[in-house]
Amino acid sequence: MSYIESSLLDGEKIRELFNFHWSSKVLAIVMIPLIIPSFGIALIIIIREYIKLVSTDQCLTDQRIILKTGILTYTTDIIELPSIKTVTIDQNFFGSIFNFGSVIISDNKSKDITFKYVDNPINVKNTIDNARTE
Repeated sequence: MSYIESSLLDGEKIRELFNFHWSSKVLAIVMIPLIIPSFGIALIIIIREYIKLVSTDQCLTDQRIILKTGILTYTTDIIELPSIKTVTIDQNFFGSIFNFGSVIISDNKSKDITFKYVDNPINVKNTIDNARTE
C-alpha cells in the first residue's frame, strides 16, 4: 500500500496518479558511462536521481491534491480542491517538443504545489480543472 492510499480520508478516492515523463530519467542514463572515469561520482548522482523519482507521489483525489516527497523522512503538501485558485503550466522549449513540464497549483493562502517533470502537463491541468468544477 502506497503512502497516498494509506492517507486517504474516509470515502475519498484517487482520481489520478501523475507520472514522471521519461525525460526525467535522462540524467541518470547519461551518467552511466561516466561512473568509472568520474571515480564513482556519477554513481552517486544516478542513485540520487533514482531515489528522487521513486520517493515522489503526485496525486489528485476527489477531494484534494497531494504531493509526497521523501523516503525515511518525508514531506506532504496538500491543497483541498475548493481552495485551488490557479493551475498553471511551466514548459521550456524541450518540454514543449517532448510533452513534459511542471504544473503549479496555487491556493487562496499563497501556497503552491509543483508537480515537476509531469508527462502531458496540459492533460494534468485539464484533469485538475475538471475535478475543481465537479
